[in-house]
Amino acid sequence: MRSGKRHLNYKKSGKRIRQGRTDLVIAAPDAKRIKALLPYE
Repeated sequence: MRSGKRHLNYKKSGKRIRQGRTDLVIAAPDAKRIKALLPYE
C-alpha cells in the first residue's frame, strides 16, 4: 500500500487521489532486499 492515502484528501487533486488507488510495484532487483525487511513470509 502507499502511504498517505486515507487522510487529508480534501486538499489533494483528483489526479493524486486516483493515482494513489493502485498498489506500489516493487522493482525486481529491490524485491530481495525488501523481503528481508518484512517480518512475516
